[in-house]
Amino acid sequence: MPEGIPFRLVDYLELVDWTGRQTRDDKRGQISSTLPPLLERLGVEPLLWLKTISNIEAGNVVGTETSIKAALPFLKRRRASGVRLPDS
Repeated sequence: MPEGIPFRLVDYLELVDWTGRQTRDDKRGQISSTLPPLLERLGVEPLLWLKTISNIEAGNVVGTETSIKAALPFLKRRRASGVRLPDS
């Protein structure tokens, strides 16, 4: 069994989004049922996201060009091989 969550990231994000929409008395808040799904809210095309996360296992960085450049010092890297998503 692989380390971490034993299913695809897209499925995990859908699960997190679904869970956040549930209402319970002991929960402080919830994601409004009127909000669109997570990827849609992020402005990411599902097929682009699927292609993107397929490269994560190879050690790539995923994000907008701006966010990748900002992350390099934290990753102790000068350059990043990564998948660049469109800047919003």
